[in-house]
Amino acid sequence: MLANWGDGEGWRRRGVGRACVGGGALGRVCVGEFELDDLLRRLCRLAAEVLSVDAVGVIRLVDGRSMFVDAVPAQAAPLERVQQRLQQGPCQDAMDSGRPVFAGSRSDMAWPEFERIAARESIGAVLAVPLRSSGRSWGCLDLYWRRKHELTESDSEAAQLLADVVVSNVVMASHRTGPRPARLTGRSQNMRCTTHSPGCRTVGCSIS
Repeated sequence: MLANWGDGEGWRRRGVGRACVGGGALGRVCVGEFELDDLLRRLCRLAAEVLSVDAVGVIRLVDGRSMFVDAVPAQAAPLERVQQRLQQGPCQDAMDSGRPVFAGSRSDMAWPEFERIAARESIGAVLAVPLRSSGRSWGCLDLYWRRKHELTESDSEAAQLLADVVVSNVVMASHRTGPRPARLTGRSQNMRCTTHSPGCRTVGCSIS
């Protein structure tokens, strides 16, 4: 269970500055040939290292279906796999809407089976950030917290920065090589989060 994975303070003290450094590292990976799944695994591990979260997962969109790629720690994989199995959950909603989806507590989670597994794994909140450019979703970055969480501007900016770096490089690669599912690119956008909470309000998290 996530409650037993350690205190996570090493992750919790990093912010947007570390995300910028990490984004640069991801960009350097993409200079030559690369496989999309390998890049997404690097994204997952980097996000777990530099963002203030307790777990991270990455989903890839393949022929219109969500496919599990990676999770850090590995115990978070059930949260990603249930989304692949049911084709439902925060990542699916984020990819469908083109906007990040946030549930700050389990009571805000609008997906019963996902919420059940979140409770089993001691997850209290989730932010799903779509990997999206030019009207197309390539996948999703899922960020997890063990406890209830209020989304901060730092959370939003850092997560979106990493997502933008990955998507921009993937799209550039696809333009270079033609329509190959393993290559992509995108660019930064203002971040608007669909928040699952009473009243289903939308919060603006803009990036400068």
